[in-house]
Formats: sequence, C-alpha cells, structure tokens
Amino acid sequence: MDGYQLLVTGDCLYTLRHLAAKQVQAVRFDKKSGAEQVDSIGRIARLKKLLPGLFLVPGHDHTDYQWKHLVPGLAKGWFTEDERKALADYESRLFGDNWTLGADDLPRFVRGPAGANAGTVSDPMQK
Repeated sequence: MDGYQLLVTGDCLYTLRHLAAKQVQAVRFDKKSGAEQVDSIGRIARLKKLLPGLFLVPGHDHTDYQWKHLVPGLAKGWFTEDERKALADYESRLFGDNWTLGADDLPRFVRGPAGANAGTVSDPMQK
C-alpha cells in the first residue's frame, strides 16, 4: 500500500476507543482471557506508535471512524491521501497521551425507545 498499512484487529479491539484499555473494556468472560486481551491491545498500541502509517480496522466499531472514514476506502480497496489524513486527524482528536480518552470522548450507554429491549452506545465525536 502506498505509504500506509491496515491492521485488522478483529474482536481483540472491538472499537478504536478500546485502545484506551484502562478506560474502556470489552466484555470479559474470565480474568485470564481479559488480561490477555489487554496485553494484546497494548501490543497493538505500541505497534501503532512505531508505524505512524498504520491504521486499525476494529471488529465492531459503530462510530464515524468506521462509517465515515474506514468504509469508503475499504469499499474501493484503497485510501487517498486526504482519506488517510482524515483517519489520522480523527485519531489525534480522540486520544491524548498513552491512548487516553478525554471525559467527553468516553462512550456512554444510550437507552432505546420506551419498550425497547436494547439501547446503543454513544459516539461522542459525532456532532
């Protein structure tokens, strides 16, 4: 790929925000597998710092990161320079030092309509 790489993280990194592993945690079925997942997320984060042209493709990201930034490039099979800049800008607005999220960027549960069995998770950057 022309100056960039993609890493499909699958279920290890459900959403981009899960890079903030101390603030956002995935479902954990036991202590051992949870610790292994956090270790893997740390490895992904370190790799991302080593390879600035590396973009992550999380397994279940429902935010603008996926729908507005990843999907168009994935659908056509490549990312333009402007699309790569938009991905990088999104990441830099989202994360502080050491992959931390600001209070306004933490995901929050949003109740579904009255009578609904399920809700959703907010996308704080969607404005």
